[in-house]
Amino acid sequence: MSGAAPPGVERPPDAASRLAPALLVTGVALVAFMGAWPLQDPDEGRYTVIARAMATSGDWFCARLNGLRYQEKPPFFFWLVAASLKAFGNSELAARLPSTLASLATLLLVGRFAAKRLGARAAAPAVLLLATLPLCALLFRFVLVDLTLTLFVTAAVVLAHEAMRVGEARGPLRRGPFLGAWACAAAACLIKGPIGLALPLAGIVPFVLLERRFAQLLQWLRPDGLLLFAAIVVPPFLLVERANPGFLREFVVAQNFGRLTGSADFGRDHPFWFYVPVFAAAFLPGSLRVVDVARSCFTADHDGRRATRRLLACAVAGPFLLLSSAHSMLVYYLLPLAPPFALLCADSLLRAEDDARERRAPRRAAAVAYACAGGLFALLAVVALAMPWAWSAEQLLAALPDALARRRDPVELALRVSTIHAELPWFASVSAPVAAGLFVAAWRARRGEPLKAGIAVARGVLVLVLLAPFVLRGADRLFSSGPVAALITEHRRPGEPLFQFDVHVRGLPFYLGRNSTLWTATYSEFGHALPLDETWPDGGPPLALQKDRAALERFFWENASLLVLMNGEDHLAELHASRAMRFRELTRDGNLILLRGERN
Repeated sequence: MSGAAPPGVERPPDAASRLAPALLVTGVALVAFMGAWPLQDPDEGRYTVIARAMATSGDWFCARLNGLRYQEKPPFFFWLVAASLKAFGNSELAARLPSTLASLATLLLVGRFAAKRLGARAAAPAVLLLATLPLCALLFRFVLVDLTLTLFVTAAVVLAHEAMRVGEARGPLRRGPFLGAWACAAAACLIKGPIGLALPLAGIVPFVLLERRFAQLLQWLRPDGLLLFAAIVVPPFLLVERANPGFLREFVVAQNFGRLTGSADFGRDHPFWFYVPVFAAAFLPGSLRVVDVARSCFTADHDGRRATRRLLACAVAGPFLLLSSAHSMLVYYLLPLAPPFALLCADSLLRAEDDARERRAPRRAAAVAYACAGGLFALLAVVALAMPWAWSAEQLLAALPDALARRRDPVELALRVSTIHAELPWFASVSAPVAAGLFVAAWRARRGEPLKAGIAVARGVLVLVLLAPFVLRGADRLFSSGPVAALITEHRRPGEPLFQFDVHVRGLPFYLGRNSTLWTATYSEFGHALPLDETWPDGGPPLALQKDRAALERFFWENASLLVLMNGEDHLAELHASRAMRFRELTRDGNLILLRGERN
């Protein structure tokens, strides 16, 4: 029997026809202009420099940052970036390509899962919501390990859903998805270590206990799954340990255990509630539907999807609690929670729209909230557009409250204010489409169409995503090593060494094509203690002086001239006290000072 609709009856669009436009629109917004702004320090600069070193040296099992062994992450993510750099050349676009492709694959995975398990109508909203959550809209094309981690963790949860027959009659685990889930967890471990296994387990185990699937819990420990996981994870890590002795001890024990327990200080310790406000802001507007999402996991199962909602909710709540218990917290660690949360939000909006249609009742409170938010963004756009005409950067700086001005270095504060002042027209250009989307959402909510309201907001944010590179490009003096590299290139003589004195601009080797000498290589940056005999190899230039004054003077004596990059004037007296060299200032950019030293 054919699937054609009867004559005179319009066939509803299938999942593919709903999903394809959403994927196309989000794909264009992410891919367009992704090489238009320089690498952002510290993370993009750090990871791209490591990948470039791999691509040029051919040493694929020992990650190196500024020529020094880097043990904070396994080398396997850097393989992807290095391969892209080798294939497409040294550019920001090539560096960002693997992470952007991982983000697009995550969007596709979420859309297909939504269409299959939450209904065809959920596919496009899930993709749009995921792409426009503030955290994802900001980071989905950055050079970040966590974007590839998010892909594999999401795939592990989706395959676990299929393996456990969630939403179907209970039975033994399906072997194909079962092995696939273990393989994806293994891939996540290769990307970021044990957390790649801990995150999916933190969602799957609570779900199994909540649903009383005790037989399936034991089946997850079948030897074939464990052996597959070991076969994927163990050999590569042993090869890394062979090429880089001590890596496993430093990475697995000191790094991962230290981050969890706080036994090592990484400067990222926050209160256990740190992620609560971060989640609320980073996952807007979906975070406003948390109560409805939680309620749907415990109400009557009218549509046969309660178990799916429970697994998705556990995939958010379990990792959230795990990350909150750790002593190393960064905002983007929440990225793996975004895909299951976007699916829950899309499902919640669908149910709200169906309920509004049945009751024929407009959502006045939601309409007012959307309108107020739209008014706020419209006001921001008007102020951002008018302020450059009304006030100069100097007037804006003088108008800052004294309490704020006293907390900042005056030079740094002046640089930030002048940069923001120059970027205000771009702020207006990205605020206006968000305001328009919110006003459309208010109209949709007033008509009792909450799903279409959410999609209207997402469309406005997608325009912001499309234009964001131009804002970032204008603010590169605040966050990027690109302008600093251009400054150095302008003054550098051929073959002249660069010394970074008590500052580390991570991305410089990518733009300059060579390493510099650091004043110190810290444990928190490189993931292990670096003695001076390792940072100054025999027969080669020093890579870090480890705050050794004698080594500093020796370094000066061994060079006829060099450039010195400093952050502020704290160490100027130490430079001028050197008997080996005399120093003169070349230029300044904010707090950064570039000097040339020439031997006496």
